[in-house]
Amino acid sequence: MTAAEQNKGKATEALLSELHGAMASLWLKKLKETPEELTSAELNTIRQFLKDNNISCDASQNEQITNIIDMLPKIDKEVALGY
Repeated sequence: MTAAEQNKGKATEALLSELHGAMASLWLKKLKETPEELTSAELNTIRQFLKDNNISCDASQNEQITNIIDMLPKIDKEVALGY
């Protein structure tokens, strides 16, 4: 089988790149315009999209993330693990 035959019907890199950009634009628009309407499934899709693209942040360098962490309840490790 030739390389041309193996690639028949497959999307081009340019087309996949356009799709990737369109998905990113769609989710960003929803996050900016109507964040309160996003379902947990949609938020999970966004999270997975970021993870799949190796997007992360350093909480110590991001005030918004640090504020969220500070709002989380403090958990006693021994109590949580049942010691």
